[in-house]
Amino acid sequence: MSSTISQQRAGQPVMFLLFMLLLTLSFFYLKTQFFVRQSLTDYLAEQFEKPISNRLISEATTYSMQKLELELDIDLENIDITLDDYKALMREAAEKFGRCQQYKLVVLKPGRFPCYTCTILKNILLSPGQTFKIGQTCGNERSRYGTNLPEPGLKYLVEFEGNAFEVLVAEYVRLKLFQYSQERQMILEINQLTESEMLLPPGNKITR
Repeated sequence: MSSTISQQRAGQPVMFLLFMLLLTLSFFYLKTQFFVRQSLTDYLAEQFEKPISNRLISEATTYSMQKLELELDIDLENIDITLDDYKALMREAAEKFGRCQQYKLVVLKPGRFPCYTCTILKNILLSPGQTFKIGQTCGNERSRYGTNLPEPGLKYLVEFEGNAFEVLVAEYVRLKLFQYSQERQMILEINQLTESEMLLPPGNKITR
């Protein structure tokens, strides 16, 4: 009997921490959902000069929530953590995931660059201003790539700044819209690639 009571008492702090974590993530989700319907949607529509469909935003939202669940995974059941430790952890998470960037790596001078989703050619010709990669990071250029970008002749451009959820949505939508862009068509034509190739920018391996 006493063993059962002590187990119940020991489980109370964990349950409280789990409740607080779910409450925090729920607030985070609702806050960012509002932002997606306002500023982020407007930003993306301006970039592509076309309205962003609700279906695409819905897909991006689902994708982003799934990815955040992985990145913010905290198994409190197996961690001996106090309330103070938990509060410090949440402050650290807010700092880390509250200032993120959706970026693009653009070509500065013409040359051949790797194409990770191409099957016919492993390296393709890109012109200045064309996109090599679209990505996101909860850091900056230096923390993401150090002193060297993936390939010579590239420039890191910040396209959107926000919290982790917002930049994941921005990244997803930008990657999807790249498939239908005139820029992609030009790259396909110059390199004599088929429509089934390079559905992502050359430097992107997968839609993570």
